[in-house]
Amino acid sequence: MPAIHHNHPDAEEREPVTPATKYAPNYTPDIIARVETIVARQKRLGLSDGKWCEATKYNQSTWSKLKGGTYAGNLSNVCDEYERHASALEALASNANLRRPSKTFTFHTWPAYEAAAMALQQAKVNAETFVEDRFGETKNVVYVVLRYGWGKDEIAGKLQKEFGG
Repeated sequence: MPAIHHNHPDAEEREPVTPATKYAPNYTPDIIARVETIVARQKRLGLSDGKWCEATKYNQSTWSKLKGGTYAGNLSNVCDEYERHASALEALASNANLRRPSKTFTFHTWPAYEAAAMALQQAKVNAETFVEDRFGETKNVVYVVLRYGWGKDEIAGKLQKEFGG
């Protein structure tokens, strides 16, 4: 039966509507699956978008565009970064003794770092020996390592007042 009014066609006269995807044409099915998996991992970790983006090289705007389907950059590289990020955060969440890194990257050392690490280790041994010789125990030793002029003496004074020595 013909439509009564041209603005209101009968159901059989209407063109079928294909569901619109929220993703831009550059999102392949593989990329869409990766993005959805990353979003699910973020939700499992219980992190807001702001907290999620803190330790990545991409900002919150990039993350919002990626999961919203409008990111126009290299989707594979961005997904790779967020997958590495999710893996690192999941590993940290599974071990409460580990601290969250400021960035998810491999830490490389160099000779000056190794020398400083050895000097700090020796300073620790010296401090523990001194405290043990003087007080007979080392369980309350606090190490404060800061650059010159950053308030180590002030921190030590506050700790001495608060804990009585």
